[in-house]
Amino acid sequence: MADEDNSFGVLHAEPVIYCGRCRENFGEVRSRGLLGDFVRCPNQKPGEKTHVCRVIKPHSGEFWAVLESWFYRYESEFSPMRLNWFGYRFNGRVGLYNVLRLLAILFCAWLVHLAYVSAFPNWVRVVPALMALGILFDIIVTNTSVVFISRFSASAFRSTFEMIFGYLQFILCFGVFYFCYKDGFVVNLEFGKEFSLSYFEGVYFSIVTATTLGYGDISPRNGHWLVQSMVMAQLMVSLYYGAIILGGVASWINEPKHLKPFRKLHPVDDIRKHAPADGAEGGAAPRPSDSPRGI
Repeated sequence: MADEDNSFGVLHAEPVIYCGRCRENFGEVRSRGLLGDFVRCPNQKPGEKTHVCRVIKPHSGEFWAVLESWFYRYESEFSPMRLNWFGYRFNGRVGLYNVLRLLAILFCAWLVHLAYVSAFPNWVRVVPALMALGILFDIIVTNTSVVFISRFSASAFRSTFEMIFGYLQFILCFGVFYFCYKDGFVVNLEFGKEFSLSYFEGVYFSIVTATTLGYGDISPRNGHWLVQSMVMAQLMVSLYYGAIILGGVASWINEPKHLKPFRKLHPVDDIRKHAPADGAEGGAAPRPSDSPRGI
């Protein structure tokens, strides 16, 4: 049952400071008004920027903090944009990276076309499909991290444009998937005629599917469960990606502009419930295990 000082519908739980990367609980906080705030992790070393430490409600919040930390760490360390490519890095050149990622998707489509016109076995088409799947994974994870985890955009306009450009790449990736299985489609306006998708028609069908227009001129054949599964997956992911774009734009528009250059993390001792007051004796604050509740 909720306490009297809790807002309606909020279950009672003592907020704690938790780092998703360290998977460590740093104790309860003094106020419940800080729920969701980011905190500087005490274990974070100089130069490390992937500690997602925030005020959460135990214990369900711990899982999501770990997941957020993984997303943020991928974006910051393991995305192809952050890797060293023959002595060159894309850090700070997101636009260039997006252009090259677009070219990589078109290259995947060309590989599928080459597999069809050559005498290669059918399984060869899986290789460009897996490459497109990796690009799609990078698009979804990095944009999720930017909007919901890091959230601090140096330029809201640039970030919005990059997300929309990423949405275009998302559509082209599914065009590659449909092109790989082009014989799994039928043209409903031309019954009795053999039909297989070109890459352009695969992209067209991808746009129609992502925007939920559903013209019905092209549709998956009955019994082609893999193609039908791809269509269902695109519908669900496209709805999520649309929420990413709207959420990012709304958060950046509503953020006070004068605060953007001065974002700072709270030191743990400033908000930890059992931290010593300024000037008090006793040295370091007690660890969470020293708490009367043993949290």
